[in-house]
Amino acid sequence: MSTLAELRTEVYNHGFAANVYVSRATSYLNEALRLAARKVDYYQDETVQSITTVAGQAAYPWPTDFAKLRYLRDVDLTQTLELVPIRSIETSAAVSGRPASYALAGATLVLYPTPDAVYNLALRYWQLPALLAADGDTPSLPADYHRLLAYYALQRCYECEDDSEMAQYWQGQWAAALRDMAVDVKFPSTDGPRQVPSMWDDSDGSAAWGLP
Repeated sequence: MSTLAELRTEVYNHGFAANVYVSRATSYLNEALRLAARKVDYYQDETVQSITTVAGQAAYPWPTDFAKLRYLRDVDLTQTLELVPIRSIETSAAVSGRPASYALAGATLVLYPTPDAVYNLALRYWQLPALLAADGDTPSLPADYHRLLAYYALQRCYECEDDSEMAQYWQGQWAAALRDMAVDVKFPSTDGPRQVPSMWDDSDGSAAWGLP
């Protein structure tokens, strides 16, 4: 497992002076961390944020560390809202009531119908990795792939030196490591197979759990 200080040292070992590249190296390493997460769909953790609606307000901002949505749930009804295209909401009649569906628009969630009162919702999502700041901070990526952050930082540093040949070499190393990570580590995009409820013989509760 590599720390921020160790990753920066790896960059310096290729001839980049610490007193010149300390800020750039940190910035490039963090840029690589967030970029790797988005390209591989490997984010830090799942978490839940509460959303308390305001009457007459349809749009609510994403959390600052929002990476990818899992679902939005009505806490009091213990059921999930339906995710729909934003166009479906924009082309529907303007109505108020308890939200039953939602859409993603820019960096916001748009509820439909527009809330007419206070409702308690829970947004479950994957977080972006925390940025590296202190020397002892470690990337949230699997330890086997910490090296790809240095590859990206080296690419950017060589670009700063107008050394296109070396920048291209490290770009290739970064791309190859990223492909390896994409094959090896990726969270599932669904909670499991979906079935039509009427297909379940749930008289004893066993079918819903896949039991004989």
